[in-house]
Amino acid sequence: MMRRQDAAPFVPYWMMLADSREIAIDHPDFASISEEEESVTVYDLSGGVEVVDLTLVVSLQYGGRFAVKRK
Repeated sequence: MMRRQDAAPFVPYWMMLADSREIAIDHPDFASISEEEESVTVYDLSGGVEVVDLTLVVSLQYGGRFAVKRK
């Protein structure tokens, strides 16, 4: 995940979680990975914050249908 977050140029992606939720990361400033790489803090445009345990991330998806998908 760290490489995806630091990609230049940044490409938006989706984190797919074990509970079937999908979290969009539209900009590198919207996610912060803990120093221990155990969790990621995700921010949204409404001011919301979610902390996700990285062991719950089952895949990262980008491009294709994920490039235009919005909730």
